[in-house]
Amino acid sequence: MWYTFLPCLVIAKVLQTPFDCFGCSAAIITAYLMRTEELSHEDALESLRQSCEFVCPNDGFLDQLKMFEEMGFRVDYASPIYKRFRLKVLGRVFH
Repeated sequence: MWYTFLPCLVIAKVLQTPFDCFGCSAAIITAYLMRTEELSHEDALESLRQSCEFVCPNDGFLDQLKMFEEMGFRVDYASPIYKRFRLKVLGRVFH
C-alpha cells in the first residue's frame, strides 16, 4: 500500500543533494532501515547489500546518512548538526 512508503518520504527530506537514481534510492532505503531498525548506517548498508550487492551511495549521501544517525534517526531542523550541513550546502551554492 502507498502509506507503507510515507516514512521513506519523510526521511527523504534530509537528502538534499542532486538526484542520482541508484544512489538516491539506496540512501532512502538505508535511512528507512536505520530508522525502523535503529541500525547504524554501516549496518543498514550491509543489510541492504545482502539483497543487492551493488548498492553504493555516493559520498554526499553517506555523509547525510551519518548525519541522520547522529541526529537520532530523525530530521531535526533545529539541530546544530543539521544547521552546519545547510550552511555547507549554501556555501557551495554561492561559490
